Amino acid sequence: MSDRRGARIVRAEVCEAPVDVAELAAAVEDRAAGAVVTFDGRVRDHDAGRGVVGIAYSAHPSAGEVVARIAAEIAARPGLRALAVVHRYGEL
Repeated sequence: MSDRRGARIVRAEVCEAPVDVAELAAAVEDRAAGAVVTFDGRVRDHDAGRGVVGIAYSAHPSAGEVVARIAAEIAARPGLRALAVVHRYGEL
């Protein structure tokens, strides 16, 4: 439950493994919350008229620390119950 100390941070990380959005949504679920908001980025099959079959993302060594810091800043806002943010890198 959220209180004056802020929301519960379930996950805040950068990883190479596939991200299970349904698992993250379930982890932040709270009966006192009015919504669970998710974003699941996808690789499009085209870019500027050219076909795309995949994309490779790299991550700066400090990316995990930056994601954790941003998550802590967001979690401190009033009204939020729980937060999970995971950014994937590697071959998609």
